[in-house]
Amino acid sequence: MHLGVQTWGSASVLAQLIASRPDTYLPVVSSRLLRVLELGAGTGLISLATAKVLGNRPDTPAEIIASDHDQAVIDNLRSNIARNSPYGSHVKLSAMQLDWQSFLTPMNTRDESYQESTPPIPPCDALLDHQFDVIFGADVVYEPHQAFWIKATVSSLLRRPHAQTVPKAPGEIASDSRFHLVIPLRATHEPESASVFATFPRLKCGNDDNGSKGKSYNDHAACEMPPLTLALAMIHNEELEPNDRRRPMRYLLCEIGWVYL
Repeated sequence: MHLGVQTWGSASVLAQLIASRPDTYLPVVSSRLLRVLELGAGTGLISLATAKVLGNRPDTPAEIIASDHDQAVIDNLRSNIARNSPYGSHVKLSAMQLDWQSFLTPMNTRDESYQESTPPIPPCDALLDHQFDVIFGADVVYEPHQAFWIKATVSSLLRRPHAQTVPKAPGEIASDSRFHLVIPLRATHEPESASVFATFPRLKCGNDDNGSKGKSYNDHAACEMPPLTLALAMIHNEELEPNDRRRPMRYLLCEIGWVYL
């Protein structure tokens, strides 16, 4: 079976979180559309759940894009979207093909003056003309190098703070836009899990215990930080262990956003 046409446990976990805590994962924005992107959407469960939730919020006009790389997956996605509509006249849900590697060129430059705060140029597609307030990804890191591809993609597509924003302190969260990532904690895939932390720096303090269950890393006080620069960083992470006897599995929920480090 093609990996992209089956629903994995991480997608179910994240879809349940979105449905149970919509205000946490789907913020209200003023005077414009809320834009949501799902990476490696597969069957599109997360996008479908998001559309259903926002369909019950008529005060939140939204555009949701479910993306994947394989054309067969995109065809199945579009079929799932059609079968589950309507979502409400104020919610638009569509699918598109997206290759994370197409964002890599700026990230691989040998120019030492290049910084992450310089946004890469996205591929030419009308759906990518505007950045996204929220990006979701569930079980999308199958090889360690893919975390780097994902970072390049999110760096280009996640809405950045206003250019004139002046940071007040190191560790300051720069915007409300978020990349929510759920990865399964498989003993056979520890390098893949480790690559997420290696790629998205965590806000570290002296009492950091390297990710104990339920540990939050939101306390920025007394943190040692390098000179300020805008970067994608791990704002919060925690382990989840859904009560599912049929498929016992632990998952890591990562909240990633723009931070001045």
